[in-house]
Amino acid sequence: MALPVNIDLFIQYGEISSYLAASDFSRQRLLKGTTFRNELPLLLSTVTDLVDWNNSRDSADETLVDTANYQYQLCGKYIPKAKQIIANMGQGTIVNPATGAVSILAPFYIEFYVGVTASPIVVNGQNVTLPSVGDSSMIIPLTYIKQSLEIDLDGVNVPRVAMDRIAANVTYTNNNATIAVNQPFALNQLWVIAGDQYQAI
Repeated sequence: MALPVNIDLFIQYGEISSYLAASDFSRQRLLKGTTFRNELPLLLSTVTDLVDWNNSRDSADETLVDTANYQYQLCGKYIPKAKQIIANMGQGTIVNPATGAVSILAPFYIEFYVGVTASPIVVNGQNVTLPSVGDSSMIIPLTYIKQSLEIDLDGVNVPRVAMDRIAANVTYTNNNATIAVNQPFALNQLWVIAGDQYQAI
């Protein structure tokens, strides 16, 4: 009979969280210049080893549920980071929220001087027309852009909402992203736009 929790996954959480906790506490000691006792990293490591041992001995043992849940509670704040690390090790999948298709995130990077860099440029196989001097928007014609574009102007991150400086508002659709600026593009401004595009596998 299958247990109601995924013991193997909980063991991975414990192994990663014990490392993260040890790293966290050693960094705190370094920055504060003092030493203090905290048994959480050792306790996490010990309980994880016990869960792993018992799971190897008898994977249907129902006492594993309580022990694994205890170990999971010990992981506490380290669980989100552990999940991220597990996903980045290739054991997780990325799903395009617009289509539900298993995808990869294809990064893209656009760097140009307004009125100087030749237009269009090719980005992820698509022609992107760069803005001209005086334009107040530009379109990135890539499908399924992840809604987290990074936009810099002359080496400074551009805010999304500002009245006293240049700001850029981004509108995302499944077919493109439109960047609208509150002050027109000016000659020789250096713009850098970076992001990710969902591409089906």
